[in-house]
Amino acid sequence: MKAGLHISNDKFVEVDNLEKVIKSSQRGIVEISKEIIKNSLFTNGSYTFVGDKVVAIASVKIEFIEFID
Repeated sequence: MKAGLHISNDKFVEVDNLEKVIKSSQRGIVEISKEIIKNSLFTNGSYTFVGDKVVAIASVKIEFIEFID
């Protein structure tokens, strides 16, 4: 699976071979596996996308995310 991250300031980051997303929020840390990622709600918080590269997003605004099989 591939994730296309469209973030503020017209930046685009692509993560190939996405394995999981780690969400950190006031409620704690949650790992979201690639099997359930398309059914997950993404709200405010810090995210780490783990695949062929690791992308951590802490302070930028995510405009939208594309998940491509």
